[in-house]
Amino acid sequence: MNKTSIKFIKIVTYILIVILLGLIFYDIYIIHQNKNSHRIPNNAINVSPITGEPFNVSNANPILSKIDYDCHEFNKLPYVESADIIMEQYNSQTTAIDYSAYVFNKTIKVKDGISSLSKINTTAFPKINFIDDLSFKETSMTLDNGTIYIYYNDDNVTSFTYDNGYYKKFAGTTLDKFSLSNDDVKYSNVVVQYLDNDSTLDCFYKNSFKATLFSNGKRQNFLWDGKNFIFENNSPATFLKGKTYWILLPKNISYTFANK
Repeated sequence: MNKTSIKFIKIVTYILIVILLGLIFYDIYIIHQNKNSHRIPNNAINVSPITGEPFNVSNANPILSKIDYDCHEFNKLPYVESADIIMEQYNSQTTAIDYSAYVFNKTIKVKDGISSLSKINTTAFPKINFIDDLSFKETSMTLDNGTIYIYYNDDNVTSFTYDNGYYKKFAGTTLDKFSLSNDDVKYSNVVVQYLDNDSTLDCFYKNSFKATLFSNGKRQNFLWDGKNFIFENNSPATFLKGKTYWILLPKNISYTFANK
């Protein structure tokens, strides 16, 4: 083999080595990017999966927390004003209302009134479609609604009256106020989920169910099929951006609602 052939082989070998090293470094770079693709930079703006509203990211992995309460007085519930979704469920055995809450991207600590605190994987939580007020007319929600009234017993009555974009909560005939801020207790959405029996639920989305959504002065029936929230006309159910009050209604309890 002459010198020219040896030189050519060396050049080709060097080129192949450079290409191989380039591919190795590129693969390392891609792996690193994929590993960190789920991270959210501090101080970034993101959207809450349970309110549809933007929030400032305070950490790389925002936490969805579930609070179970052993307190039965709404205005004494810890973090009630910070809760994104409040769950109400009548307990036929104790004849009292049990409460729980879902709170996203907030620091929560166990204190008096809280029986348990758990972390929920956001990928396991139902995906809720949100819209703003300007887009609401494009939805299939056309039935007017202004009031909701649920009578459990003489000591437990829950009602809402729609006012200027929100459902204001009443305890009987008294408008509820948050104890810390003294602001009206109000929510963008109210959901009444119909239970098949009188037993209590630990996880409201474990099984399929039927419910009614009250939002922006309108109402519409929808169902949860285990994967999606769907209106009766088979279009995706859409919630108004903001907080939601969710009622798990036992089979033996009836409720009334009326137009605005």
